[in-house]
Amino acid sequence: MRKSLRDTETIDRFLLGQMCPEEEEAFRVRMLVEGKLHEDVRLQRRAHLVIQLDAIFERLMREGAITF
Repeated sequence: MRKSLRDTETIDRFLLGQMCPEEEEAFRVRMLVEGKLHEDVRLQRRAHLVIQLDAIFERLMREGAITF
């Protein structure tokens, strides 16, 4: 598996709270040391938020709460 894909999956696990405490602590330390990883986490967090907002928007559209 490519490093970037592995990092993406690791970041997802971090953002979704799927790491054990020891793994999360090690990941947080890694973010402090690796500036690019910290930036990747920030960007992926934003992507997660966009996906969540899109799901909310779609639900509101289906329910008729929002119309255009």
